Amino acid sequence: MSTTCAKCGAGAEQDGKPCPACGDTRRIISVGMVESSTVTDSIGFKHRTPGMKKPLGEGFEGHAISRDGSGRRVKKSWYIDRNRAPPWYHERVEDAETGEILRECDEPLADHQCRGSAKAKKSD
Repeated sequence: MSTTCAKCGAGAEQDGKPCPACGDTRRIISVGMVESSTVTDSIGFKHRTPGMKKPLGEGFEGHAISRDGSGRRVKKSWYIDRNRAPPWYHERVEDAETGEILRECDEPLADHQCRGSAKAKKSD
């Protein structure tokens, strides 16, 4: 916070006394604030073909909150290519702060089991 004379701009006190440079009693009080924010974006897609139940390709790229319970922000990308023979799955998850690779998977889609929505449901 800084205080200056409203008439001449000289540094002045906020005590009500006249400015030593020009004698004016009006003051300008400047208050500053700094704020920062981070903006992230994500995109997902599905390549559909009429008459086919599942998309030929689908994927996601962007930022998300880690699912390991740590609450950290991660950069995530995954792609499913059903147009390839055999259909293929690729996934990469890295820590958004450090760039450390937390998970990388590149395998036939048939081998991608027991993860995400392919996990067996827990019985109560």
